[in-house]
Amino acid sequence: MAIIGGGIYIVDGDHIVSGNSLSGNTAFEFGGGIYVSGHGMMVVSSNQILSNAVTFTDAFGYGGGVYVDGGNLTFSDN
Repeated sequence: MAIIGGGIYIVDGDHIVSGNSLSGNTAFEFGGGIYVSGHGMMVVSSNQILSNAVTFTDAFGYGGGVYVDGGNLTFSDN
């Protein structure tokens, strides 16, 4: 299990994530499936994002499927 970004962890830069299956990933705090932070452009399209989880049960713990903290995200057909 990752602390953040169980399936995909991205910080800064321009990225395209397309045509993937992200399933059964786990993070402790943020982004069980995908975590995005920083600057840049990210396109997430035509993916299957299923059954991902964040396990932290206190006041924090966000984004079982996707967590975005900054950047410019285009999210479609997932």
